[in-house]
Amino acid sequence: MKRALGILLIFALMLTLAACGGSKKVKEDEKAKADAAAAAAQPAVAASTLLTVRIAGATYATLTDFKGKVGAIKGIKNIYQNSFNKDEATIMQVEYSGSTQTLADAIQA
Repeated sequence: MKRALGILLIFALMLTLAACGGSKKVKEDEKAKADAAAAAAQPAVAASTLLTVRIAGATYATLTDFKGKVGAIKGIKNIYQNSFNKDEATIMQVEYSGSTQTLADAIQA
């Protein structure tokens, strides 16, 4: 009888320990899910690239118009005009989050 009671007591202890370990695992899973939900709620930050754009033969008026239209393209962060000389190519730096091909297609459109 004592042996059966001892085995039963050990079995009950094992169940209690398993339940404690299981609740810890559940709490870790709940925390991981909460962290993932919080991360999903954060807006995604796309990496920006600084691209050099050279424009030849533009007047100041057409350059200003071009900068306004390029600035309206989704993904453009900033436009930095390095120089302007109507006899030379104008050099600009465009901060853009996306591929160069996507930017080229958007400018062409």
